[in-house]
Amino acid sequence: PDSEANVVTSIAEKLIQANTFVDETRTNEEREEARDKVQPVVLSFEKNEILVRAGEVIAEENLEALEVLGLQTSQDRWREIGLTFLWMSVLVSVISYYLIKYEVNILKNDQKLILLTSTLLIFMITARILVSEFSYALPTGAWVIIIAALFNSHLAIMSVLFMGFILAYISNASFELFTYTIIPGIIVALAVNRRIQLSSLLRAGVYAALSNIVIILLFYFFDTNPNLNTLGNKLGLAFISGVLAVGLALFALLIIGRFTNITTYIQLLELSRPNHPLLTELLRRAPGTYHHSLLVSNLAEQAAERIGADAFLCRVGAYYHDVGKMLRPYFFVENTR
Repeated sequence: PDSEANVVTSIAEKLIQANTFVDETRTNEEREEARDKVQPVVLSFEKNEILVRAGEVIAEENLEALEVLGLQTSQDRWREIGLTFLWMSVLVSVISYYLIKYEVNILKNDQKLILLTSTLLIFMITARILVSEFSYALPTGAWVIIIAALFNSHLAIMSVLFMGFILAYISNASFELFTYTIIPGIIVALAVNRRIQLSSLLRAGVYAALSNIVIILLFYFFDTNPNLNTLGNKLGLAFISGVLAVGLALFALLIIGRFTNITTYIQLLELSRPNHPLLTELLRRAPGTYHHSLLVSNLAEQAAERIGADAFLCRVGAYYHDVGKMLRPYFFVENTR
């Protein structure tokens, strides 16, 4: 009867005890060993080989091959393209408004506008290439120094914000990379201006490297799962970023000054040397005109400072304003005394 069976079951359950148990550790070890024995399946395709013909049933390996080769366009891909276009439109609109509001002279100068646009485009391409493995080696400071030296520090800070949002979007909204770009970039922008010298350039590189290292250490201390090897790699790349910032900025300024009509401070430094061949020739042929040019350069520099103009540009220009007099120096009274 069911009643007697239930009584027997209830009594027996209390007397039965397990005498065999699962060894989780050994089970996991054997699973790993079995997994390691499985050889990976590798499919290779020759150039121009047809992966899937029309009308064929797509197998799992065919689908994987299409995805790896980037031949499958899904709705997510179109959504990503749309979001990227929208994000870029917003950023370009913001920086365009800034140029219209505060930097109209750049919009009126095609060469400067092309130079600024090219600088930002090169940054985006470089960031896209380096963001996966070498994000922290990206020499953002180089672009900041170039923009600050060719234009002004305010535009450099605006460009840093643009670069930070671009890098954050490329790196899937990494707040660490965003901060790593913004804070050091602003510090470098404030340390550099149009009257950039080699000492200030080196100082900007040191500022970039130190601020990069500080940002990395701050995020490391707040990391819930810190890794010393990862920290060491990041610090090494941060130092490389500071060094590259100085080298690339100096090289770019030299190239820009030589192949464009935009005068850089490095060019002016070269022209202001007392032992410049043309100034030396002026001193030899027309010493009176040479000393007259020095007096005019002092006056021009002081006048430019009073009205907020580029004082150093006026000074260097005054050195050469009468250089043509050395062809007939005796025609001018300052050379006949």
